[in-house]
Amino acid sequence: MASTEASNVANSLAPDTMNLLQDSTSGSLSFQASSSVTPSKNAISDKDLSWSQFSYAFSWFLRAIGSANWPEKTVEMFATMFLNLTLHPFRQCSNGETSLLVYADETRRQWHRDIEGGKSGPNLSEIVGERLENISNDLHDQTKMSSPTTPAPSGILSTFVPPKSLCVEPENSGFCPYT
Repeated sequence: MASTEASNVANSLAPDTMNLLQDSTSGSLSFQASSSVTPSKNAISDKDLSWSQFSYAFSWFLRAIGSANWPEKTVEMFATMFLNLTLHPFRQCSNGETSLLVYADETRRQWHRDIEGGKSGPNLSEIVGERLENISNDLHDQTKMSSPTTPAPSGILSTFVPPKSLCVEPENSGFCPYT
């Protein structure tokens, strides 16, 4: 999970919580206050992971929050969110997994900000279709703007429109009609 989340979790632990550390050179063990633990410099945001990496990280995240005695309803909410992301038909779209990773990253971070701010966090187990579509369209637009276009040779149509039977997504749209 992302480094900011790790930092927030570490800082929210009780001041008397300790971590057991092992020195990699000597093998000696020591205790360190959890509040002084810093997140790994190698932490990667969910949106920057591959789907396989995200799946692996999320399963460890679920184990960690369960071991940390987070409320059962919260653990279930995150587990259901992960299951719904994994089974979501959007994964079949051209930018579906990327869209779902960005969605997971943004919504999970917002949930943590809300909780830290004393607000009730949203129920993340329900995937908000409109938000996912907006993310997908934004990613599609970014891809279109960043990819160079090659002019068609003279005398050849510059736009090829495939037969409807080959269309999976609407032309010029990042939205995937998975229904």
